[in-house]
Amino acid sequence: MADVAEPQRQALLPINQAAALKLRQAGVPETDGIQPVFRLMAWGIVQDKRRRYQDIAHELDLLSHSPDQAGALDYLVANVPGGLKEAVRTVLRLGPRYAARALL
Repeated sequence: MADVAEPQRQALLPINQAAALKLRQAGVPETDGIQPVFRLMAWGIVQDKRRRYQDIAHELDLLSHSPDQAGALDYLVANVPGGLKEAVRTVLRLGPRYAARALL
């Protein structure tokens, strides 16, 4: 049985809070069940008119709908240059579109 509090814990992680802030700045409505970091990345793919990130759209969809959201987030940030703290700083420093691109 899944831990009911797990989605709330995931939402409180700094990377998700930074992503939620960027989504609000972009006027993107809230979506239950998908972590903000994944939603920001998906929004970035949709906004990319040159289609540079289409090849990762399927993998992002799998991660964002994984039953193991903690594991999905760990997988996402495992190879982030500078680590998770640097990713949070980068997202906070940039506007929504560039923050999404930085995560992609």
